[in-house]
Amino acid sequence: MFEFEAKLVRPDASGSWTYLNVPFDAEQIFETKSRIQVKGSVNGIPYRGTLMPHGNGKHFMVVRRNYGI
Repeated sequence: MFEFEAKLVRPDASGSWTYLNVPFDAEQIFETKSRIQVKGSVNGIPYRGTLMPHGNGKHFMVVRRNYGI
């Protein structure tokens, strides 16, 4: 299990996603460059999501607005 803190990114553009950049090398840990299904919590609320590749070897995760953010 991984536990981490990350700052949410909220682009100014209308209709853009709120997301976080994964602060570890998910590609190396999970041995894939693809999407990675995850479950955990955001602000103490259970959450299921997907780590998605940026295309630069890093991953990010979209966070829905109804998670106390």
